[in-house]
Amino acid sequence: SPKLRAVQTAELLIPLLEKGQTRVTPHLAEPPGEALLEELEGSSVALVGHEPWLGSLCAWLLVGSPQGDAFPFKKGGVAHLEGHPRPGQMRLLGFWPPRLLRKLA
Repeated sequence: SPKLRAVQTAELLIPLLEKGQTRVTPHLAEPPGEALLEELEGSSVALVGHEPWLGSLCAWLLVGSPQGDAFPFKKGGVAHLEGHPRPGQMRLLGFWPPRLLRKLA
């Protein structure tokens, strides 16, 4: 997302990247659509964004419908999806709230 907090969070993830680069896209600060899907390339992509759009994107990729209220993210939450980034074509491998992630740190 182009929002400052998302950019700062993404920068914290840079040491975890095996390869690749970071990129800011305005499409994570709006309802999910085809323009965002066109930017999702590569075998592994990490997205940093805000609600309600990130939850809507996950719902869209998992079930084919952007029902963000059915997939609410807490600040700092993480979802791990696998598959082809098209509506209804991905699987949920994990969904972790920030309180659980803090315990792992």
